Amino acid sequence: TEIQARFADLLAEMNGEPLADFKARLAAEKRKNKKELDTFAPKIEAYQNTMPPTEDYTALEQEIVQRESVAANEIAAYQRQIDALDTQIADASKIDEETQAAHDRRLKKVLDIKKSLSDHIDARLTAARRYNSDRDAAIMDAQAKADSILREIEKTETTANSKRDTLEACVKKQANIKSALDSMRAKYEAEKKAAFEYVDATTCYACGQPLPAATIEEARRAARESFEKHQREILDKLIADANLEKDTYSKLTKLVSTTEQEIAMLDQRLSQLRAEHHAATLAITTAKDVLAIDLETEEEQAKLSPEYRKLTDELTRAQTALEASATTKITAATLTTRRRDISAQIDMVRQNLATATADLRRRLANKERTAEIQRLIDETKAAEKKIAERIAELECLEFAAAAYTKADIEAVEAAINSRFDLVRWRMYEQTIEGADVETCVATIDGVPFNSLNSAGQVLAGLDIIRTFCRYYGATAPVFIDNAESISQTDFALDSQVIRLQVVEGAALELKTA
Repeated sequence: TEIQARFADLLAEMNGEPLADFKARLAAEKRKNKKELDTFAPKIEAYQNTMPPTEDYTALEQEIVQRESVAANEIAAYQRQIDALDTQIADASKIDEETQAAHDRRLKKVLDIKKSLSDHIDARLTAARRYNSDRDAAIMDAQAKADSILREIEKTETTANSKRDTLEACVKKQANIKSALDSMRAKYEAEKKAAFEYVDATTCYACGQPLPAATIEEARRAARESFEKHQREILDKLIADANLEKDTYSKLTKLVSTTEQEIAMLDQRLSQLRAEHHAATLAITTAKDVLAIDLETEEEQAKLSPEYRKLTDELTRAQTALEASATTKITAATLTTRRRDISAQIDMVRQNLATATADLRRRLANKERTAEIQRLIDETKAAEKKIAERIAELECLEFAAAAYTKADIEAVEAAINSRFDLVRWRMYEQTIEGADVETCVATIDGVPFNSLNSAGQVLAGLDIIRTFCRYYGATAPVFIDNAESISQTDFALDSQVIRLQVVEGAALELKTA
């Protein structure tokens, strides 16, 4: 009752289930959870490997908004000019077509040169972005390859070490078998050489009369047959046991050969993988040594190129010619041309905005992907924590079950030992695996009964007899053989005690107390 009160929570968890079944169920569930727990780390690593590069997405969004705001302001200013030109075009009465045509050609040339200048810079920046992207991709590919090879190296090393353990165990077992075969061989030779020995009994042990010759011969023949049968059984068993050991040794030899070949192949594979990993590491360094192109510097270099300078000079001349052809007479055609020029500027602003924000939008697209991958990582970590907590709960229950078993054992032994004055009983033994098995060993001062001297065994027997007599309320005469070996004389029994002891030189006589 006291134990049940101490372990009420454990017993409630068991709900009537036998303790052995409960422990087995806990162990099975813990093994299952530990196996599942081992799967989370690779999942998290796989998610992390697919995570896009870290970016300041807020800064990207702000930069896109800022560029869009600047472009919107420019477009609004141009639109106001267009609205004003539309009003003037509606009121214009006469247009000088020839002058306007020349003006339009010059304007087109200016616009074409401006577009060429923009295209020149865009081409250089596009090539630079592609170059940087290829460089980053090369670094990521090289890193991924090196990581993959390293994981394979670790897996192969684990397998090789396991094979080496197997090989060592096989070789050790073969040595044990050789020793056992040598011992069997020696036993076989000794048993085979054993000779029949028999001493004839010529008189009857009961009446002392001489035995007939036929009876003596029959006794000798029966003794010889029994000896030879027993000898054949021993030899046959030694042969059978030796054959089993030889068969096991042969199987181990094959296993050793196979395992050595597997280890050699694994070592060869490890050498190859380490060489590949070294090459992959060098590839990472080589890829990182390639310098990325700075886009601002590239734009400045593009503006310093001879082609760009030539276009700039052409633009200056074209703008001068355009200004010279301007007339004070504002015709509908002139106003229309101006309107078209301004519309082209609006298109240019929109095109430049799209070009400038394309890469920013592409990088910003990784924001949702990063969030999704992080969500998967968080969910996996939460599941991992839940499994780990359950394993801890199971281990607490296992600890409580072990404590319950120990308390039960101590209670049983204490209840039994309280009835004895001298003997102490050990009711349980613990196996190598830590399990408790029932036993029943009488001890005195920790020494088992079988290891006590004669006096100790007699005293232990007397204590046991006295306890059983008291428990059952019955007594019987107690004979103590070799009583002279017992120095303790104050051992009280309720029974009649008959002490048998050797007295040097005395005649046999019976004394009554």
